[in-house]
Amino acid sequence: MNREGIYSALFNQLKSVDGIVKATRGTPRQGFDQDRANMPALFMIQRKEEPQRVGKGMPPKWKLTVDVLLFAASGDSRDAIAMSKINPILDAIDDALDQNSVGLFDNTLGGLVSHCYLNGSSQIVEGLDANVSAVIIEIEMLVPA
Repeated sequence: MNREGIYSALFNQLKSVDGIVKATRGTPRQGFDQDRANMPALFMIQRKEEPQRVGKGMPPKWKLTVDVLLFAASGDSRDAIAMSKINPILDAIDDALDQNSVGLFDNTLGGLVSHCYLNGSSQIVEGLDANVSAVIIEIEMLVPA
């Protein structure tokens, strides 16, 4: 398994989604959200790696999990909604993960994994501070033995 190749391929796919201004691997640093010029911002955080034994003496399959954090700030208007900037990005991520390089389903990140998909429910936090909203989504990747 080529962990760095897998995580890099996913990050490259995510950062190329339309609407992302800043993309970083790792946890956001305190104070980053004060600069609205960096939003919408995407952060990809490696969370879990789970081996899954398929049989005695067989190499394990792996399930790799990342969290993707999206932050956006609303405009200056009192009626502006930051989620209106995040929702199209979520749609684009969903579309990107649903297709592989030839437009078929089951994204394989160029053959590095057997599957790459959204998993679980999104966590949405509106109005964090100064009209900033955030979403956390979970992405799982299955790596064959």
